[in-house]
Parts: sequence; C-alpha cells; structure tokens
Amino acid sequence: MELNKISEREWYVVLRKRKGITIKELSSRLGISASLLSRYENGLRSLDGRKLQAYRTIIKTYNK
Repeated sequence: MELNKISEREWYVVLRKRKGITIKELSSRLGISASLLSRYENGLRSLDGRKLQAYRTIIKTYNK
C-alpha cells in the first residue's frame, strides 16, 4: 500500500498501528466499543463529528 494513494481514514489506521495503539485502547479512550472502531477503520461505519475529531487528535498526539 503506497501512502500517497490511500484515504485519510486508511492513513490514520496506518499511523495508529505505527504508534502501537490498539483498537481496544483507542476505543476505550473514545468511549465506544472496539467493534464499532474496527468497523469504522474497515470502512463499514462512520463516526460522528466529535468522535472523529477525538480519534484524529488522540492518534496525532499519542506518545507511549
């Protein structure tokens, strides 16, 4: 997968994985189920505006 040919959603999934953030950990921080987050990351569901912004912010600012 070339990074310049992926969607924004896919880019955040790649970034999440590179930072070592699990779906379980991120879903807990967002207050949603891991299955909902997984479906979002697989393009099967959407997140509301506030959850989507929180998703992006957590991934961008996450440091272990």
